[in-house]
Amino acid sequence: MTQSSSQANANALLLTNINQLLYRGIPTAIIFNGILSAALAWLHWHTFYSEQVFSWLFFLGVSLALRTLSHYLYHRTPQQNHFFWLHIFRACTLFTASCWGLASYLLYEEATLTDFSLYAFVIAGICAAAMTSLAIDKISTLCFILPCLCPMVLYTFQRGSAEYIAMGVMLILFGVFTLISAARIGANLHENILLRVQQTAAQNQLRDQQKISELVAQIQAQFISDENRQAIFSDLLNHLLNVTQSEYGFVGEVLYTKEQQPYLKTHAITNIAWNESTHKFYAEQAPEGLEFTNLRSLFGWSILAKQPIISNNPTTDKRAGGLPEGHPPLNAFLGIPIMYQENLVAMIGLANKCDGYTERDIVHLKPINDCIGQLVFAARAQAREKAIEAALAEEAAHTQAIIQSMEDGLITTNEKGIITRINSATERIFGYSTEQLIGKNIECLLQKDKQNYDSIHYLASEKTSVIGIGTQLEGRRSDNSIFPLEVSIAETIQNNEKVFILIFRDITERSRLEKLKEEFVSTVSHELRTPLTAINGALGVICGGALAQSPELAQGMLAIAYKNSQRLSALINDLLDMEKLIAGKMNFLLIPESVDELAAQAIEDNAEFAKTFNINLALNNTTTHQYLSVEKLRFQQIMSNLISNAVKFSPKDANVILHVEQHESIIKFTVEDAGAGVPEEFRSRIFQKFSQADSSDSRQKNGTGLGLAITKELTERMHGHIGFDSTPGQGARFYVEFPAAQATH
Repeated sequence: MTQSSSQANANALLLTNINQLLYRGIPTAIIFNGILSAALAWLHWHTFYSEQVFSWLFFLGVSLALRTLSHYLYHRTPQQNHFFWLHIFRACTLFTASCWGLASYLLYEEATLTDFSLYAFVIAGICAAAMTSLAIDKISTLCFILPCLCPMVLYTFQRGSAEYIAMGVMLILFGVFTLISAARIGANLHENILLRVQQTAAQNQLRDQQKISELVAQIQAQFISDENRQAIFSDLLNHLLNVTQSEYGFVGEVLYTKEQQPYLKTHAITNIAWNESTHKFYAEQAPEGLEFTNLRSLFGWSILAKQPIISNNPTTDKRAGGLPEGHPPLNAFLGIPIMYQENLVAMIGLANKCDGYTERDIVHLKPINDCIGQLVFAARAQAREKAIEAALAEEAAHTQAIIQSMEDGLITTNEKGIITRINSATERIFGYSTEQLIGKNIECLLQKDKQNYDSIHYLASEKTSVIGIGTQLEGRRSDNSIFPLEVSIAETIQNNEKVFILIFRDITERSRLEKLKEEFVSTVSHELRTPLTAINGALGVICGGALAQSPELAQGMLAIAYKNSQRLSALINDLLDMEKLIAGKMNFLLIPESVDELAAQAIEDNAEFAKTFNINLALNNTTTHQYLSVEKLRFQQIMSNLISNAVKFSPKDANVILHVEQHESIIKFTVEDAGAGVPEEFRSRIFQKFSQADSSDSRQKNGTGLGLAITKELTERMHGHIGFDSTPGQGARFYVEFPAAQATH
């Protein structure tokens, strides 16, 4: 279909050029025929009957009038039916030639040989002249030469004389030579016309390509400078319609549903609404793009097949899905799917080109197709970038809101300590505004003394030992008042430069509370511990029977008082130990100690306590002659805390076992009990101060909640590690690990 359509276009262009050449010669032929006919009529007017001359002139005049009329109509009407006008020209030519041929019977019936020779000379001249203008069309040449010469040849043969027969033979030879010459001239003219047609086609193609290139450049420039994508695609569609001489069309993007089914969303579409409802639908939907999910259509076939489609008779095309009632007629359709990086991204559809679509249209539109593919891909990329930018802006705003709502001050500096950014909490803590601090050195916010020197000058001196470590410094407010600060410093890289992030916390209130706590602990130590020790000692003497025997009721009350005074003493001792550990006031003298002796002493020291709970205390020591660098008294305190907990939380007649084992260079002490285990919800805070699995007033196991916290601090101060394993209902295994040491001799 496409090749025949292209051939038809080429033939039509060739016929157009032939008709133009033929009709261009009509005015000259009319003038030449008119002059010759007038001359012959004047020469023979008195020789022959005037009626014969008048009849001949009448027929010749009619033929010339018809040729004049055809020439006029040809140039005043659209040139669509090329064969029709060619046939009209041939008919008029045949009529004129017949008039000249009949002259031999109308004018020279009784003429002499001399008169007839003049007539033959005129006819020969007319044929020679006609040959040059009619040679482009062989049939037109035959239609003129044969009717002119054949009657004369017959006339010469009818006269019978040798002279007339010789003249007839010469006319035949003249006709043959004339036709041969006309054929040669016609072949040359045909070749010239073909060259001209090809040249015109090349020029038209070059012009079309130039227009398309200019259109592509214009659309790309608009896309870069203009944010109105709909206007850009609308202009592009209008240019496409003009270039292809189409009536209506669309430019759309191919998208996919969640099920990966393709559908078309238009970016530009011609308004072909045909009733009120379609006008309303177009007005509402066109600005945002019409969506077509039904692909049972010509453009749907092109999308699914990913191939161009040309349908110059859609009404009989099986790929067409029909048209809604009232839809404008669809006489021809061109659909071109647009690929970009091997992906189907868009499509253009054009309709109703007057002479149908060809492969040439697809080739010519390729630059525009590539441009549309690039535009759609670029639009998608820009949409993704805008979405990312919006997400980043939202995240930045959220982060900024968090930073501004922080209770702690936040300051960023460069590697020289120059402040680049602060939050609102910094203004509140130090009493400066943002404008007063930006560009200043961080030193203006800190007390300049020896204690702060290393932390203040870490930036300039590249001392980064404080990075990531919280440290306490003294800050200076805008009124020069000094207050305690806790500072944490982080380091990052921005634009290939170091950036330091400092988080400040005003710990004035915390320092005040710590001071109150220290004062309270001091009060407990000096004002409460001394009298409590005396009371505890006195009660011990009385309960031991050193004095006179007390009544039974009094004896019970004294026992209760003695037991509670011991618990109170233990609590005070734990409080003081914890305070010393936290304040760093507890000194440790680490010396190598025998593992065997440490384990045996731990069992011996806690044996009596275990008996009071009917618990069997056992030792499982698999190490021999190993040593630890610990402080013996504090190590036994660790063991006592672990063993006493295991005893208290084990059922009667159960076993509590101390396991001692070595793993490479690590000595591990494990206390295993047969209790209920550690509850799941308590495991995360088991080593915190005052933490107890049962903290209610009715709890069955007594304790301060400080034992494991103290044990953890003691273990870590002696370079050890503490942990536990527990399965609910199957007891617990608390362990401490210390690196092995060499014995001293």
